[in-house]
Amino acid sequence: MQSLQDENIGFILINPFAFFPDYEFDLPEEETEVLGIKAPGQAAVFCIVNAGRGLKDATVNLLAPVVLNTAVGTARQVVLNDKRYSVRHPLPQSKNKAAGEGK
Repeated sequence: MQSLQDENIGFILINPFAFFPDYEFDLPEEETEVLGIKAPGQAAVFCIVNAGRGLKDATVNLLAPVVLNTAVGTARQVVLNDKRYSVRHPLPQSKNKAAGEGK
């Protein structure tokens, strides 16, 4: 995600379901209303990656996903009240990459 006002501001976003298949949460009704989401298919979910120490030590913020209304293009970071998730959850390393590191 890149700022349109300042090209030096941006975030690395991932689809959390690709890395964490069991990731789930209930989007609060007030957030659904603010975003104007009328059907589940209008919502896309992304999480911010912190790769400040390099990709090997990257973490992902599962506690505050970015929810996008794909129909109108509005987005919002939503802070969940869910103790299963943290703001610095380790990002899984690729199995292919891990297998190739010993070569």
